[in-house]
Amino acid sequence: MNNTINTSILTANKILKKSEILANNLANVSTSGFKSQLRTILNSPINDGKITKSNSYSFLSNIPKYDFSNGFIRDTHDPLNLAIKNAGWFVVKDNKNKELYTRNGKLEINNLGQLTINQCKVIDKNGKFIYIPINCIPTFSTDGTITITSYNNNKKHKQKIGKIKIININVSKIKKNKNGFFQLEEKINKNKKDVFIKNKDAKIIQGALEDSNVNLTENLVEMIDNTRQFEMQMKMINLCNENEQKANSILNTTNNY
Repeated sequence: MNNTINTSILTANKILKKSEILANNLANVSTSGFKSQLRTILNSPINDGKITKSNSYSFLSNIPKYDFSNGFIRDTHDPLNLAIKNAGWFVVKDNKNKELYTRNGKLEINNLGQLTINQCKVIDKNGKFIYIPINCIPTFSTDGTITITSYNNNKKHKQKIGKIKIININVSKIKKNKNGFFQLEEKINKNKKDVFIKNKDAKIIQGALEDSNVNLTENLVEMIDNTRQFEMQMKMINLCNENEQKANSILNTTNNY
């Protein structure tokens, strides 16, 4: 009886964890560049509610895995919106100067004139921050070259101020942080061999954003199925408790005789 209850509790816990992942995916269905987290199932041995070397049981992996397929590129006609066609990542630095990666190209200009994505500073191919002069709207070529246009004595002047850094990464070497950016795994920070991949196919599209790659229908269906499975496990636990109480009652009655 305890074995059944323990198994139901472990299964219910797995379902709850899966529901958390699904809920997070659904909450970010409209987040530009968001990568859907996969519900990774592993097979591990379990017996009497404990992991052992016999019998097999499926459980949800604690190691997050993501779907890195590209989302749909949507026109926004906003000059500060960028999308990357094909493989590639924008590179930014946080307030601790740590390098982070994202497919979200929703740019902003902070009060210092720096290009940012979600308050992290965008860097150029030389690793420097990108500054946009006041009253200038940047244009981006397909290779990431940034040009600003200014006016002096009614004359238009164009100036190249840098090239936005786009890299391609071996996605098996990165993990997601709490702010939604991806970063290198700590164990390879000192050894970056085979992490960065040469890629000449990445192209910048100005006035567009990459949508989330979350499959709304699939995640909703899984969420409903998860709810039903959780309810079944709760019913199983309650049924086992009721049967145990009845068995104890019968034993007590028998002992009285």
